[in-house]
Amino acid sequence: PILREAPTRGRIAALAVMAAGVGLMGLDGFTGDFPGAWKGDLLLVCAGISWSFFTILLRAWQVPAIPAVAAVTILSSALLPVWAPFRLHILLELPWQSIAFQAVAQGVLVGAFSVFLYAKAAEKLGATKAAALPVLGPVVAVVSAWLILGEPLGPTVLAGLVLAVGGMLAAVLF
Repeated sequence: PILREAPTRGRIAALAVMAAGVGLMGLDGFTGDFPGAWKGDLLLVCAGISWSFFTILLRAWQVPAIPAVAAVTILSSALLPVWAPFRLHILLELPWQSIAFQAVAQGVLVGAFSVFLYAKAAEKLGATKAAALPVLGPVVAVVSAWLILGEPLGPTVLAGLVLAVGGMLAAVLF
């Protein structure tokens, strides 16, 4: 058992279904009309693995949501001096309104608020249930790309969406 939470056979099966669904959604990056899209898919997989480690560490260390957000914010802010020399000139060319919008959108909403909500979910639901929730990221991205950008949803992507959401619901609800 991971962290004294033994996943049931049903939850393991649901996680496998979710993985298959995300895999089908990402298959288009290898076979579709957008060369090099597989690199983004690979980054998405790495992000998912990072969230998994974050979830396990939250549970192992019994860290409440607010200290977790503080730690993530401080650690990510510590990277700014490392990053700035390479990209600061590009940042300074942008309008201040764009910088302010991104600071709020990515710094506060994505960087702090979403981490707080996720940490709170992991605290309340447990690591194995909370680990199923990040599958909504690719699902929302695919549906948003379809609705907002007019990107097509082929049968493989649709099957992936159904499997990913179905597996997530099974893992969380049952």
